[in-house]
Amino acid sequence: MEVKTYPVLRPSFLCNVIANEWNISVTEQDLREPKPETVQHIYAAILADLLSLEVRSFERDGQLAIGEIESPVSACAAFNVAY
Repeated sequence: MEVKTYPVLRPSFLCNVIANEWNISVTEQDLREPKPETVQHIYAAILADLLSLEVRSFERDGQLAIGEIESPVSACAAFNVAY
């Protein structure tokens, strides 16, 4: 049975691709020990590129959702739901 694998890419190659395609400066250390902010920034750039989406709209919607959870009374009032 043949085993298929993804190609093994050098970290330096990945850093160059990320820098050239999405204008994000990352180091090999960033790839070895990624920080949440770095990962989010890269994923946001990929989403924007592939789907033509702005991540700011997701952040705004997320903040609105968090506000609704933290304040159920105002969330219910916004949707005319009895609390």
